[in-house]
Amino acid sequence: MTYEPRHCVICGKEFIPRRCNQKSCGGPECKREVQRMARKAYIKKNYLKVRDDNRKYMQRMRGEIGRTPKPDTIVAEGYAERQMAASLKMAGKIKVEL
Repeated sequence: MTYEPRHCVICGKEFIPRRCNQKSCGGPECKREVQRMARKAYIKKNYLKVRDDNRKYMQRMRGEIGRTPKPDTIVAEGYAERQMAASLKMAGKIKVEL
């Protein structure tokens, strides 16, 4: 089925739609803008659901849900000496003779 030529709601260019409800010419910028407009309309219509979903997602990303704190394994006494010994062990012995 063919439709009458229309004007793109974004750029104003004339195009022949492929669907009866097509609003844009199908160019990449126009397509992106139509998707952005639809997303904004959905968020406006379903504000509370979107807000709750975003909060749950961010809590999951921050690790607030289902997170158990690690036990404290660092003993402060003698920590610096242990770190120096470990660093020297990794570096190995250095020859100072020529």
